[in-house]
Amino acid sequence: MRFHRNICGWPSLFPALVLCVLLGLTYGCSKFGKKEKAGFEPGTEWIEDMRARVAENIEDPGKKTRMLALVDQVEKDLLEVDRVVQQLYIDLDTLSDNYNSTPEEFRKVISKFDADRKKVLDRITDRRFKARDLATPETWKELTDIRKRKGLYKQTIRQPGQ
Repeated sequence: MRFHRNICGWPSLFPALVLCVLLGLTYGCSKFGKKEKAGFEPGTEWIEDMRARVAENIEDPGKKTRMLALVDQVEKDLLEVDRVVQQLYIDLDTLSDNYNSTPEEFRKVISKFDADRKKVLDRITDRRFKARDLATPETWKELTDIRKRKGLYKQTIRQPGQ
């Protein structure tokens, strides 16, 4: 250590620098090869639970295939609802940043959001009744009884910045 003190003149700086470099390398190497967390996917838990319920409760292979196709379509619709909500956040943020935005511009953005959301929710509702028509009343109760699974239907909408 005396050698470094004579050359650098700062005896405590060199060990601190070495420690920072080693910590940086350790942190950087710990991230190598790790995958990022999957993005937000609304309804994932519900969709997987419904697929399992369909597989467990629908015996007719043709009805099972059609029911699973409806579940897949609802999954796409949930992603579309999330996209519509995210677009609303972006549009409102853009208007809020502009001091000269008019109330009419805000109304237009909100009206577009309402129309897009209603279109998707109407599709989800139609698919729900198509799925119901594929099941008997007893089977439908098994498919939709939310008390059987904790947290089923507990959906969240992603907030800005998520």
